[in-house]
Amino acid sequence: MSHARFDQATRESLAQCVKEIESSTDAEVVIIIRGRSGHYAHADYLFGFLLSLAGLLFLLFSPFTHQRRNGRSDLPLVARTKA
Repeated sequence: MSHARFDQATRESLAQCVKEIESSTDAEVVIIIRGRSGHYAHADYLFGFLLSLAGLLFLLFSPFTHQRRNGRSDLPLVARTKA
């Protein structure tokens, strides 16, 4: 295992922080460093879904009238926010 990412002072500082945390709790602290994080595509899809759902619920249950523009309703405008 290579320790090229951190110098000795940084490693000692992290070890000291872990010792302080472990001395005051029953927790076992493990520091893991990865070269890159995972993929978060599911978060994008979830945000798009929730935004579309909020827009749809607003259009369906709002007290305001929604006019059709050129034969189209407002619903496709909400669907486009998801894409």
